[in-house]
Amino acid sequence: MRLTLQMFGNLKDYYESELEIETACERAADLREELVRRNKNARELLECCRFAIGDELISDDCRLYPQARILVFPPSSGG
Repeated sequence: MRLTLQMFGNLKDYYESELEIETACERAADLREELVRRNKNARELLECCRFAIGDELISDDCRLYPQARILVFPPSSGG
């Protein structure tokens, strides 16, 4: 299935800010592993990231669907 990913924060050091991928991933956890396969240097950061579809954060067990737009958020720090 084709997915559109939008990367935020320092994820853009590892990936384009927006990319379209063709994948067989069924769940968000599978997508996380797919992204690690595409750039092993991002593994540690991806382990801490949250995914969202639209304005809702999704769990790793969430099933993905074709043409979904997935937002990928690294952890943030504030003060």
